[in-house]
Amino acid sequence: MKDRVIQILLSVIFTIIGIITALSFSMEQPHYVGETYAIIFVPLFNALWLIPYSIFFYRKSEIRNFRLSIFIYFIFITPFIVFKLYNTQFDSMHWKQELNTNKSYDKYPAHINGKMVTDIIKSKVLLGLTIESIEHQIGKNYYISTFNQDTVFCYFYSNKNIFDGCDKLIITMKNGYCIKADFGGCD
Repeated sequence: MKDRVIQILLSVIFTIIGIITALSFSMEQPHYVGETYAIIFVPLFNALWLIPYSIFFYRKSEIRNFRLSIFIYFIFITPFIVFKLYNTQFDSMHWKQELNTNKSYDKYPAHINGKMVTDIIKSKVLLGLTIESIEHQIGKNYYISTFNQDTVFCYFYSNKNIFDGCDKLIITMKNGYCIKADFGGCD
């Protein structure tokens, strides 16, 4: 029983160290960078307790304790794998309707469903659309900026993942059409 408590305590400590390390490597980066680092560091740091315990139990022929050590290890790393694999699908209605009026950028309220930004970017749903079509898809809560002679529409968002240092969806327009959608505010 004492070994199990120690293993769980070590798992908690090394998981926290892995998360802090992932955060330090991914400051002000899109969330998928931090998630990737978490997938690397959390299992790596947890292996620091798993390997000695596994060798010890295996040599003593305590197969049950050996299996329990492996089980505890996977209990602590599985959430990070699932978190990395799970993507929130873009839903136009939810994106437009759910605004956080307590959080704003230059008087523009934040879209609560910031987890959808990755899908908006990866699915390229906005590419080739006019601003009217984009407003129909994701609403009118944007501010306009200019970058390299291109018009840029910025949507502020919140409800980000733990590893997300960005807070804007940037839509670049050229000749009246969307040519790029990307993360913004990662500075």
